[in-house]
Amino acid sequence: MADRRRDQLTLPSRFSAESNGIVPNGVGLTAAAQLLTSSVTEPTRFLQNHQWQAEAWDFYESLGEFNYGVEWFGEALSRVRLLAAKVGKAGDEPEVLETGPAADLAASLVNGTDGQAQLMRSLAVQLSVPGESYFVGRDVSEIDEEAGTLLDAEPDEYGRVWTVQPTETMRQSRRTFKDLLGRERRRWDMRVDDARWVRLPSEALVTRVWDRNERLPWRAMSPARAALPIMREIDMYNRQVMATLVSRVAMNGFLLIPDEINFPVNPQYEEAVDPFFAELIDIMRSAIKNPGAPSSAAPVPLRIPAELIEKIKHLMFATPLDEKLFEARGQALRRLATTLNLPAEIITGMGDVNHWSSWQLSEDAIKMHISPKVEIITRCLTVGYMHPMLRALGENVRTKDGERIVFWYDVSELTQRPDRSESARELYKMKVINGTATRRENGFDEADAPSEDELEEMILIDLAVQPQTAAPALKELTGLELDMPEPPAPGAPPDASGPVGAPEDGAPGAGNTAPDTRDEQPSSNGDVTSAAAAAAWVRSIAVANLRARRNAVAIDSHSARRRARLADTRR
Repeated sequence: MADRRRDQLTLPSRFSAESNGIVPNGVGLTAAAQLLTSSVTEPTRFLQNHQWQAEAWDFYESLGEFNYGVEWFGEALSRVRLLAAKVGKAGDEPEVLETGPAADLAASLVNGTDGQAQLMRSLAVQLSVPGESYFVGRDVSEIDEEAGTLLDAEPDEYGRVWTVQPTETMRQSRRTFKDLLGRERRRWDMRVDDARWVRLPSEALVTRVWDRNERLPWRAMSPARAALPIMREIDMYNRQVMATLVSRVAMNGFLLIPDEINFPVNPQYEEAVDPFFAELIDIMRSAIKNPGAPSSAAPVPLRIPAELIEKIKHLMFATPLDEKLFEARGQALRRLATTLNLPAEIITGMGDVNHWSSWQLSEDAIKMHISPKVEIITRCLTVGYMHPMLRALGENVRTKDGERIVFWYDVSELTQRPDRSESARELYKMKVINGTATRRENGFDEADAPSEDELEEMILIDLAVQPQTAAPALKELTGLELDMPEPPAPGAPPDASGPVGAPEDGAPGAGNTAPDTRDEQPSSNGDVTSAAAAAAWVRSIAVANLRARRNAVAIDSHSARRRARLADTRR
């Protein structure tokens, strides 16, 4: 009989039966997660797959559509992040704990984020195929690492390994040990090779994780079990297609040639019983051996009487591929998609969904397909890891306010975020959000933020096109002091004589005068037109002076390079 017991992995101290959380009389937990031990009076457990579970594993390994669906689900759950949280008495959404022993345990589980991603993926595959697995924690040593018994697991900072084990790799040993209350308990063995089992330490933590069968709750259930008849049907369709293709390769029929036809004899084959057929077989062999050669596609020219051409026949025995066969297989795939606990488009590929774009469905899949399975896993980790470890640390499994501490999850990496770039820009103008948020919503990071010098230059450029601030801004940008004339009066033509301070004839940048404005006279229809005319006038001055400065810099650079070349020539 399964019961809850004290975990000894953290602190090897003695606690009372009440603090250990031991259930009196061996009453088992009713949730889909159990800490497992057995007394010597119970029979030895040999954990084996039921027949339907073994068949589900076979289809996982051989049926591509089912394999991809399960792998998609596993990869989706690998993006779920595990957190510690507290559940209020009112049953609201658990509140994440940022600090404290529970938060530290959640962060360090399986060596952090990378280990937790693999943990979630493995549990997702196990829940999708056989519907059950075992979460195992054990102490290891250097001998275990050298012997290769850790497989792909990595010990944490305390020398412990946490793995997800299928039912085929776990069994209860006949060897026993005494628990804290002096009772005889059986130990666990774990399979690490085709013919090799290792005995787990007596304090190893073994937790069963399963999707409970609502009819027989102690048994496991998975969507694969209900889909087995459909997968058998799809497998039969696939076998029929393969048999048809193989029959064409094995026997491509007979080539019937009348005896009345006399083919010319190639001297190379004149010793053969039938020279023509010997030559024809060699031609076919050569074409099969070099299918890409041009000669393999060229026909063999023959001269025979015209009345005998229609007498040559190719008699076929291969079964033709029936289009209805593919239609039936497509219907079976659609039924499989509706049976599995996955978005239907993942299996059928409907709506132009492929391996890359299928993640666009994740937002809808979270509520219906992902969250329920994740909550089975978090329940398992709460019962099988969080609470035993907290008790081992001398901590309570509830907060001071009576809120229960649990594992919870974050699915933000799976959620399709809406495009909020335009709203971010508008809110930034309204001084509601900062530049960091604006960059984030527009797909940029903090490395794209302007430096202080770049920000100053941007501000000066904006000021340089404003009538009131143009002169000091242009002085900071270009170093040129401008004697700014009065802006043109409303309705008056702009002054085309060029900006004050522009280079004279013969000076660097000569000929760069202010650009002409529009031919039309601005209408004197109020302050709006006056402001627009003034802004255009200042902008023309700014552009002309910036061009003059660039040309001056270019000329100075050219002169410097010319002087350097002359100096090199003289040397």
